[in-house]
Amino acid sequence: MIQHIICKPECSFVMAPFYLMDNDELLKSQLINLSFQTDKNFEVIVPDPHYNKRNWLNNYVKNFNYNVIHFPYIPNLKTPKSFDYGIFNNAVLMSSTNKIITFQDWRFCHPKFIKILKQVKDFEFVGFNWQVLYRNDQAG
Repeated sequence: MIQHIICKPECSFVMAPFYLMDNDELLKSQLINLSFQTDKNFEVIVPDPHYNKRNWLNNYVKNFNYNVIHFPYIPNLKTPKSFDYGIFNNAVLMSSTNKIITFQDWRFCHPKFIKILKQVKDFEFVGFNWQVLYRNDQAG
């Protein structure tokens, strides 16, 4: 397990990197995206079914000034990966906060995302809706 601890976090990004392709450019770019947050009081929890193939991650996260916890995850082989929500459960259990943000697949966030969330009173869970890139319900 990798524990890169910088601060006492106020919220947790939980990830589920079932993907492993193209020299892990997607995971790397998501971690870089989070490094642009103006408020760094957060952690990133990465339960990883490809933990042994991502030995680069230990040195990579040392470049960031936010917390990262990376640990092995053993998927349920009788459940399709797209339905194996146990990976999120493990991430939430490893979280050191009660404020959870799902940060999955191809999603990225605005540099002031954490600062904006702090303006929302008493949030506990931020699901996938914040990551919508396009909304079809706009008046027009």
